[in-house]
Amino acid sequence: MATPMENENPNFARTATSFRNFVSKDPDSQFPAESGRYHLYISYACPWASRCLAILKLKGLDKAISFSVSKDDTFSFDFYRT
Repeated sequence: MATPMENENPNFARTATSFRNFVSKDPDSQFPAESGRYHLYISYACPWASRCLAILKLKGLDKAISFSVSKDDTFSFDFYRT
């Protein structure tokens, strides 16, 4: 007799993301990089934190988007403002 798992598709199917808009240096974009408009909160405990900071620098958005770093290497809500 077949179990319920045997009838299901074993492949993982990721749903499409709904985040398709980007902050841009272009002043005519939907989300222009205006100084003081955006703020990023990061924790170095998160493996994506350094990637986010690298993208800010590579795209030249580091002057327009400020960020705060968690005070320790845990997921806390105490931040240092940069």
